Amino acid sequence: MDIDPALLTVHVRTIREHRQLALVAVAQRVGLSRSELARAEVGATDFHMQDIARLARILDANPWELVTFVGYGLPCGCCCHHTGK
Repeated sequence: MDIDPALLTVHVRTIREHRQLALVAVAQRVGLSRSELARAEVGATDFHMQDIARLARILDANPWELVTFVGYGLPCGCCCHHTGK
């Protein structure tokens, strides 16, 4: 499965904001600086796979939810471009 880094960053930020979690609090729990997580959330740098796993735990999500884009009204990543709502 190909993962579009731009959509992944939007999805992580969307879930974090939906859960009302502060950027700095999530960054500290993931082991990143606030600026590192902020840069990753806007696509300036990529998330590492271990960061995705940590983010999933912190965001109370499954890792597949972060990379398949199901839910939160975002494209699921498949060819039909439906939303996961």
